[in-house]
Amino acid sequence: MATDNADVFRRIQPHEYFRRFIEQNVRPDGRQLHKFRKTTLNVGAISTANGSAMVRIGGTTVICGIKAEVAEPKISTPDEGFLDPAHVQAHSSYATQHAYISVPNVELSPICSPKFRSGPPSEQAQVASEFLNKIIKISKVLSLTDLCIEPSKAVWVLYADVLCLSYDGNVLDASLLALVSALLDPGIMSLPYPMANRAPSVSNSFPPLVQLPKVTYSEGIVRALADEPVTRLTLYRIPVSTTLSLLAKRLLSDPSDAEESLADEQVTVTIDERGRLCHIWKVGGGSNTATPDVLKECIQRARARYGDVKGMVERAFKERRVVFVASVGDETEMDT
Repeated sequence: MATDNADVFRRIQPHEYFRRFIEQNVRPDGRQLHKFRKTTLNVGAISTANGSAMVRIGGTTVICGIKAEVAEPKISTPDEGFLDPAHVQAHSSYATQHAYISVPNVELSPICSPKFRSGPPSEQAQVASEFLNKIIKISKVLSLTDLCIEPSKAVWVLYADVLCLSYDGNVLDASLLALVSALLDPGIMSLPYPMANRAPSVSNSFPPLVQLPKVTYSEGIVRALADEPVTRLTLYRIPVSTTLSLLAKRLLSDPSDAEESLADEQVTVTIDERGRLCHIWKVGGGSNTATPDVLKECIQRARARYGDVKGMVERAFKERRVVFVASVGDETEMDT
């Protein structure tokens, strides 16, 4: 009976329900305010893709697949390839004439949650897509010139698609981690680190799961060279985002769907491998807007979170395991 009464109270007065928990420095799911849900990474989840990764954060599961094809470069940038939405075909006039740096649409369908409907992308899906677009551009994760096969003739196009399989909040962190891990998967393994005391996140000492083939261009034909080394791209930065919500004037790490819906403001901080701040994304605000002290705390939590996520990515690729992080400083791995 007590459980039934608590459920009724949560439905009728959700703000008050959460406020009473938060006053005790705990959340309804049992987490402390600064704790993250268990995060799982599985690389190479799609066998037919050139690169793929599946990420689960609590009840949110996101999968990203990347397919490499060949297209003509834009006249204005003859030596640059593309990172384009998966639904645009490489041979279409759109891809050859109007291609630009873009990250795929994040698909939030009724399959992942009944709150989403079929049809055009929801506002939340568009926000997630724009977030990924900004991070990839601002962070300069990869150089499009590395995708060039023959200037003015042929370039690689990396078609990416992000699909949410189940939704329980914090889709931004899951989508970015899935995208970056999928970019690491197709042989994009050389990570330049200017700091001598910092080891690369992903090393060339072990083979990648899938590769971009070495090709040549001659008389309008692109040919794969079976006996040649694969093309290895370079990721120049490895961004990882951390989302926090401001609810009842308290900061909650890794908010669930219910916490996001009640939050006064949401802040997503993106950090790179050297601890540098790449971007701060804020939603909401007004009278309860985050103060400088709150933003400072957000950045500190993001930097602490990065170390665990970085270690998880390293192990997932090197040891071919499903690796998960339960919380900051707690890393575990499972054989697959």
